[in-house]
Amino acid sequence: MSCLQNMNSDFCCIDESSSSSISSTSVIFKIKQLQNIMNDRFNISLNFTLFKDHTLNQEYNNNTAFSKDTKDIIIDEHLQTIGLIILLVLFFTIIIGNLTVLGVIFSRKIKTQMKIFIINLAITDIFVALGGILPEIIWNITIGFYAPTFVCKLVKYMSTTITYGSSFALITLSIDRAEAVCRPLRATSSKFSKKTYALILIGFGWLAAMICGVPTAFLAQKVYEGTQYENCRFDFSKISPQAYLTSIAMSVFVIPAFIIATCHIVIVIKIWHASKSRKFRINNLPDLHQKQSQEKQSSNPLSVTTISTSNKKLNEFSVDRKSLRMGLSRRVNRKHVHSNCISRAKVKTVKMTCLIVSAYVICWCPFMVWNLLVTYGYMRRYAPYLMKYSPIIQHLVPLNSTVNPGIFWIFNAENFIRRRGRTTAVV
Repeated sequence: MSCLQNMNSDFCCIDESSSSSISSTSVIFKIKQLQNIMNDRFNISLNFTLFKDHTLNQEYNNNTAFSKDTKDIIIDEHLQTIGLIILLVLFFTIIIGNLTVLGVIFSRKIKTQMKIFIINLAITDIFVALGGILPEIIWNITIGFYAPTFVCKLVKYMSTTITYGSSFALITLSIDRAEAVCRPLRATSSKFSKKTYALILIGFGWLAAMICGVPTAFLAQKVYEGTQYENCRFDFSKISPQAYLTSIAMSVFVIPAFIIATCHIVIVIKIWHASKSRKFRINNLPDLHQKQSQEKQSSNPLSVTTISTSNKKLNEFSVDRKSLRMGLSRRVNRKHVHSNCISRAKVKTVKMTCLIVSAYVICWCPFMVWNLLVTYGYMRRYAPYLMKYSPIIQHLVPLNSTVNPGIFWIFNAENFIRRRGRTTAVV
């Protein structure tokens, strides 16, 4: 057997004895057909086609014949069907899950700043489904891309911007939570209201996403127009695929993950210091019974029998009234000592954002690691038999958008059920 150099293992080669009977034109045609199939399988999903099997371009000058047997065709069809099913499940899960989140938020009339960021995250996830997954579903059904070049560039730019927007939405949410914990009185010192500040932060996130998506519009091109292989792909003739994917991995995953992790480390440190401060204040407060006896003595009207013009009497009355105020304030401080520390609502919010960020990292890691291994050739050299599963890995990129609504319900389902129970009891 003589196989093409650097070809995927799911494509088999024919015998050398039969290769001589096939003309060079037929060889080039079949190799071009292979390239279209592989590029269509790899140019997938909302990841805005982060890599391309560019090594196949070198195979046009190879005179070795190539074909596929029936078994390989069946496997490919099965993988394509599995990929389509995954896309459909992700699409409906994202749409339904995030619509329920939006419905609950608006029905409860929540008026916190966190509400704005949760709404932004839910809307971004819906955009992921409509602007990223839906075109891929259509693409998987039609195989080719028959729309004009402008639509090709628009689809690639839109999916890129949405992917960046999803990452930057988590960045803005983390920055807001970190600032809320570290500067609880920021609203009094800021020239903007909480709502305005949140909208400005979200606006900057989307602006950065739109700017980061611009290179994609220049790279996207229509190929083989007017033929059955017409498609929309990236043109890597002027840029290295390795350099492109590395820059994408840094800007979409590594840098956002670093910023998000830094924000939550700051949050954890602040909560730890606040808890220590609360324990110190409680331990240093005088005994409550002792304070109550002191307050009774200081508030007893008999303790000040006469009020004369004497400076001594006036000073004594002032001291008694001052001690009364101090006693009352200390009692209030003992009762509400937790008000100066991190509230339970903030701790709950921090837990929710930490879980969202963890899910983000877990959902992105397989895709990024896999594509880097493929683009730099490690997968082809050490595990070529796994290459055929690349489309499945690509389809799992939107998985993070399906997880976010589940995280929201984990932290809010109990409150929602309790509220529904109260409403039913009233009715």
